[in-house]
Amino acid sequence: MFIELKMNISHYRRVAASLIIWATMIAPTMASEQPVQVIAFEYPPYISQQSESNNYILSTLYRVFAESTSIDIQANFLSAARAHKTVESERWCLSLYPPIIPTTSHILIPLQEEFIELKLFRLTQPDAFMGKQLKGKTIAQLRMQTPEGVIKEFTAEGATFFQMETIPQGVQLLFKQRVDYLYGDAKAIEFAADNLGYDISQLQASALTYRRFPVGVWVNQQCPQSEQVLSQLKQAGFKMIQGNHSRFQSH
Repeated sequence: MFIELKMNISHYRRVAASLIIWATMIAPTMASEQPVQVIAFEYPPYISQQSESNNYILSTLYRVFAESTSIDIQANFLSAARAHKTVESERWCLSLYPPIIPTTSHILIPLQEEFIELKLFRLTQPDAFMGKQLKGKTIAQLRMQTPEGVIKEFTAEGATFFQMETIPQGVQLLFKQRVDYLYGDAKAIEFAADNLGYDISQLQASALTYRRFPVGVWVNQQCPQSEQVLSQLKQAGFKMIQGNHSRFQSH
């Protein structure tokens, strides 16, 4: 019996030693995985905390870094106002909210081939809507739009603005006729209108497209993990656009 007990103790010691060796081997890998936050905001059907099926951009990021042993992508959903303030502070690594004035430190990685096209939307009327009659009109637009861009052009034409935090807020303002126009892209506006129970056939888009730009993630090269992030995205086949060359395109 003593011999049997001694053999069992010896067996348990060997198992314990094996577990310690295994833990020692994987510990550096586990310790080296660094959480990297990406600034996000509600913008379905592209970005959403509420619906996985309307979260294409974040889902793409998660998929790219799923096999990574060094980067753990974590979404930090903020209001448009807080996202704007955080991005302007330069204390960030990844962001789905664009810098108002991109610099050479900012890299844009488009995550889908389709471009977002920004137009004006109004309640449907019989006549054609070019989107050029702006004098005296009130336009609802997201806080992220830069005053140096199309907003400045609209203001020069005599329009005034209502800063909205979300697309659904703008859709409600339009249908309640508290604003004349809503500035944004068709997919996001129609998605919000449908979710709110409005008839999307009552929305009329301008014939003129004011801006078009890629949808993707911004990388701040001042972030210590930026090189690892860019390397992983590059290996996955995504292309990079230098920040100062990624301004919205006019049409």
